[in-house]
Amino acid sequence: MDPPLATLLLILLIVSVTHFLGSFAAYGSSLLAMPFFMAATGDLEFSIGVLMLMGGVQSAVILRHNSAFIDWRKLGLICGGMILGAPIGVLLVESLPRREILLVLGGVLILSGLLGLFHQTERHRTWPAWLNFLVLMGAGAVHGAFASGGSVLILYARNAFTQKETFRATLAAVWICINALLLIRLAWSGQFQMRVLPAAAMATLVVMGAGLAAERLVARFSHRAFMILISLLLLLSGLVTLFRAA
Repeated sequence: MDPPLATLLLILLIVSVTHFLGSFAAYGSSLLAMPFFMAATGDLEFSIGVLMLMGGVQSAVILRHNSAFIDWRKLGLICGGMILGAPIGVLLVESLPRREILLVLGGVLILSGLLGLFHQTERHRTWPAWLNFLVLMGAGAVHGAFASGGSVLILYARNAFTQKETFRATLAAVWICINALLLIRLAWSGQFQMRVLPAAAMATLVVMGAGLAAERLVARFSHRAFMILISLLLLLSGLVTLFRAA
């Protein structure tokens, strides 16, 4: 059953705010929007379908202005790690307690966000290659289990990229690749619902407008200010994750 007009208008409002915020960092839009989508529609499959399509639109807007900054080597590394980790998340979420996993994840994100805020530095930090790959697999596992892997991916990305343009462009390319694979999987399994298309079509112009507005503002950010924003979004993502566990 299609959502009523009032629900569609509420969805557009949610999308405009969450995708404006998420366009700054090229992540977090779906994580921030999901609790509000569920409150508005009560339909998980519908919410996932719309948000996945809107994630693709948002990423396309970012890449329209920043595609030259993609780090192709790290793009391959990120996608490879997440693709390997995603099936693990699907399996684990069926055998481990969902609430406890979300509580731990929310706590880790909040702590990471706070550390980022109170220990700002221009120095590029390097993690061991094996730890980076474990984090990427963890991001894939969380994305496979809860469709919220972007928040974990940021733990890698904020150490791996020293320019905000490369950070945003590479992550936007990641979401196009990952969401395309997920959409193919949903279509193949018959879980993709065609009824999400009218809502997605209505939201597309809103997401494009939010993305263009964010592009104009983020160009004025220094890298240091950008990383502070990333830490704030990590903190907010942790709070939203704890809310989902409640």
